[in-house]
Amino acid sequence: MKKNKKTSILSDVTGKIYYKKIKKNNKIIYIYTNIGYKMKYIIKYKKKLLIKNKDNIKYGDKITKGSYNYNKLINIKGLNYVQKIIINKLKKIYIDQNVNINIKHFEIILRQMSKFILILKSGNTNLLINNIISRNTFYKENKKILNKIIIIDSGDSKIYNKNNILNIKYVKIENYFLKLKNKKKIKYIKCKPAIGQILIKGITYVSLKNSSFISTASFQETNKILNKYSIENKIDDLLGLKENVMIGNLIPSGTGCLIN
Repeated sequence: MKKNKKTSILSDVTGKIYYKKIKKNNKIIYIYTNIGYKMKYIIKYKKKLLIKNKDNIKYGDKITKGSYNYNKLINIKGLNYVQKIIINKLKKIYIDQNVNINIKHFEIILRQMSKFILILKSGNTNLLINNIISRNTFYKENKKILNKIIIIDSGDSKIYNKNNILNIKYVKIENYFLKLKNKKKIKYIKCKPAIGQILIKGITYVSLKNSSFISTASFQETNKILNKYSIENKIDDLLGLKENVMIGNLIPSGTGCLIN
């Protein structure tokens, strides 16, 4: 989604508001929690506050006037909460114009807008920190290391080496035979999955990042996209609905899915 300069500042904790003096054209606000934790916010003087001194504030509430930063709000309230806010705003636009519309259309679009994840920690996967990837790719990479271990010390094993990632049952078998021979056993730890943050992106970004180059080229910059993928010799696997409709195939859905 497009960045809005007039986004509101959200509370990261639940607690009580306390004002401090204005310093260098900034308002300094503290939120004290019930357990004694203190959160400091430095806010520009021109920003309009939605709270008063000694007000109680909840986790995720607005401190200043402005629109929501949806990507930050996801971390605080969760994806379902953010999707409901966006759907309600879209519904209001149509209701004001006396137009009836089924919310499933909004839900389909929002599903596509929220299908990307920012990698915060790569764990023991092949993903790179700060990369933005699709949720499917994220789950597939984490599934690869599910119930697997990484060797931190290969001991006296001649089969496995340090940093090998493998199924725990093979290590247990190897350690059993090493124990019988009174040799040093393999030391290992459980593989760590990647950690990511769900992002909400605009439909332009989503369309241009589609795994299908046929679908991407149909949106905009057609010549540029087709030239790029021709040079890269990319193959389109035709896994989505749009690209199959474009070339006259049965869509991979319902009976078409069974045939494929």
